Amino acid sequence: MSSPTRQPAARRWIAIAAASSLAITLIACGSKANNTAGPTNTDSAAAQTGSAPSGSATGTGTPTTATTTSNGGGVGGQTSTNPYPTNAKDYGLAVLQAIANGNDSKIVDLSSLSTATYIQQQNYKGNYTSSRLPWVNTDCASSMCNYYDQHGDLASVGIDSSKLGKAGAATSVYIEGSAFAGDTAGYVQTFVTGGWVGGRNVIMLAYANQTIANFVKSKTTPQGGFVTQPTNCGTNRQCVDAGEYLAGGQPAGQIIHFTVDTTKLGKPNAIISATA
Repeated sequence: MSSPTRQPAARRWIAIAAASSLAITLIACGSKANNTAGPTNTDSAAAQTGSAPSGSATGTGTPTTATTTSNGGGVGGQTSTNPYPTNAKDYGLAVLQAIANGNDSKIVDLSSLSTATYIQQQNYKGNYTSSRLPWVNTDCASSMCNYYDQHGDLASVGIDSSKLGKAGAATSVYIEGSAFAGDTAGYVQTFVTGGWVGGRNVIMLAYANQTIANFVKSKTTPQGGFVTQPTNCGTNRQCVDAGEYLAGGQPAGQIIHFTVDTTKLGKPNAIISATA
């Protein structure tokens, strides 16, 4: 592990905000669309209406990518004549696939006219095309499924479980435009501020894996801190430390040592280890 007493010039300070304000910052800075308003969805009284997703979702296992079947409507291994997926994860993937393909009729069929109108207003079809596929599911909780794509965008699809296997189960679609950082310090900084401190499991699993996310979440969440400048620590490997400072610039609390695969910078899952 790198020494926590690095010279001040070698430190990169992180502005750490509360999870709710962080989500707003990510949206404002990264999205190509105006995501300030959602649709009025009449399909479900409990539907999410384009608002930013909650940071409280927890992972449910290994992320899963979308797969298209011969029937043209189902994903994730649907082989029956029913064109509508029967589980929330695959239903959300089908919606995102329809957006990537620019398939308006499919979007309406899987959601509602009001949700499709919101998607049109946000220009999701223009911004999140098939070049960014596949979308990867990280978790589904509280009627909301979360995903990331190969560019770094994040998506949440609201699902009415009573309509799974039928038309109109998607109650909302919300996509945040973003990109994976191309440098080690910036990559780890997003994982720490957006995922760990921000409490967003989808970010942690987009930048690392479930084992690393679980390890980091087992540590005390910092309120403010630093990411050191990267050092080479093997072939195609760079390492940084992340931790918290006390007043006066002295490291305090738990410092975590991250290893990054530099061949994956700008792509998903570049953080390959985390130790304390």
